[in-house]
Amino acid sequence: MSASLSSFILRKTSLSPNLVPFQVAVFPLVSKDNLDKIAKNIYRKLKENFEAVYDDSGSIGKRYYREDERGTPFAVTIDYDTVKDESVTLRSRDTTEQVRIKINDLKDKLLKEFPSAF
Repeated sequence: MSASLSSFILRKTSLSPNLVPFQVAVFPLVSKDNLDKIAKNIYRKLKENFEAVYDDSGSIGKRYYREDERGTPFAVTIDYDTVKDESVTLRSRDTTEQVRIKINDLKDKLLKEFPSAF
């Protein structure tokens, strides 16, 4: 397979969520308008219970791709709706499904996803 063709194929690591280096990644949609500050605050809170990583470099698509390759099961994206309604987008690595969830419910939702880790 040529390098150019392989660059178009999405590569994911489908390891168990308890075996990967990071359980959750936190991204601000953009690094302005206080989205980065909100994202860093959420990241700090998640670090208390999970192996988390913060990333604000490159486009959101590239960030998702990097974490998919790394095997990170979940990504949390902070966007302009977060400012309005205190919810974030939670994306699953395995299904690429994205759901909106309240910030206050995020920890409990993730704890349910990693039951054997605690």
